[in-house]
Order: sequence, then structure tokens, then C-alpha cells
Amino acid sequence: MNQKSATVVETNERTLDHFLVRLYSLAEDRNHHVGARIFNEEEVSEEIIAKARSLRLVEGSDRTLRLTDTGESLARDLVRRYRLAERLFSDLLGLGENDDQLTEAACRMEHVLSPSATDAICTLLGHPPVCPHGRPIAPGPCCREAWSRAPAVVVPLHECAPGTQGQIAFVGGHKAAGLEKLADLGLVPGTTIRLVRHKPIPILEIGEARLAVEAALASQIYIRPAETSGSRGAEK
Repeated sequence: MNQKSATVVETNERTLDHFLVRLYSLAEDRNHHVGARIFNEEEVSEEIIAKARSLRLVEGSDRTLRLTDTGESLARDLVRRYRLAERLFSDLLGLGENDDQLTEAACRMEHVLSPSATDAICTLLGHPPVCPHGRPIAPGPCCREAWSRAPAVVVPLHECAPGTQGQIAFVGGHKAAGLEKLADLGLVPGTTIRLVRHKPIPILEIGEARLAVEAALASQIYIRPAETSGSRGAEK
């Protein structure tokens, strides 16, 4: 196969991947007209739909297209790789969620990461449950193994007992206003905090300062506890 033919094959494979991811995302949003939406999108050709059918990745009529179990599994893996790549570039390289470089880099990695490399990135990031935009990251084998043999490396602040101290690993949620409020308070990844109490309103310590934080905002904070034993499930 010459280079031109290889490029065409790679392009077609990525187009098929994007089609499956689009179907998965629409279904994830509980869109009840998935097939109609996909069928009306200009970038989705009849050729791609026919190929997906031949590989038994989709089923149903053109207007009621849906992923088969095989198609859903493939799409879920693609989405997981993409969202983990987003977290990697966001958390470690500081790219913002609206940065075009973040989207482009994550899209490239989505197609080339091996299962072992994907799990390695997930483990490095502490098995994050959401991407920078607040959308869920499906757990992989590495997550289930970690949960079965050890306390969580990263835990939601609202599950921590008062007195727990740790570093902010990441901030979930997808509303820019909420993220900006937390950033204005200094509650950004890498900051060491201590949970003083949950009720009637969460109180956090940063150094010598104490901050009252809205419960809805505090629920978006995930931390790496300094001591994991006894840090979850206590009375709040």
C-alpha cells in the first residue's frame, strides 16, 4: 500500500470513528432523535453509515440509527481516550477548556492511544470521573482494579470528613461562571486545602485563611487527601 492509499484509509477510519462518537454523544445526552440528527448532518455521508452497518456497529433505519453493543463499546473507548487526553492537557499543561489546541491535541490522541497507554494516563491523573467540560469519563480496567485494592487516590470533597487535608486534583463542572468563582477564591488544581466543615455551608482553609464556599461549587472540587485512611464516609 502506497502512502496516498494509507492516508485515505486512515482518513476513512477516523471519519467512521467520529461518526460513532457523535452517535454516542447524542445518546449520552438522551437525545430522542439521534438518527434524524445524524442523518441531517452534512459531514456524515451515506458511505460512512453503510460502512458502519456492514461492520454491525449501528442498527435501525436511517432516522432511528443507534449503536449496537459492539458499536457502543468501540465508541465508549474512543470517548474515554479523548476525555482523558483533555484532562491530561488541561491538568498538566494548563490548556484551557476552550483552547483550540486542547481540542486538536485530544482529537489526535483519541485515535492513537493504546489500551495500556490509556490506562497509564488514567492512573497518572488519579482516575478522573469527568473531563474539563464536566462530561463523564467511563471507568476502565485500571479504575476498577484501583478501586478494588486501595482507597481512591482522588475523592470528591463532599465525601471527605471534616478535618481532611489535601491538594485539589481538579475541578469538575462545565459552567465557566462556577469555575471562575473557584479560581477567584484560589481554589485551583495544586492548592492545598483543609475541610473545616460541610454544614450549614462548607468552610475551607487555605493557609491561614478560611473561606465559605457555596455547596454547589464545593461539590465540584476533587482532592488528593494527604491521608486516605478515614477520610471518607465520616459524619458531616
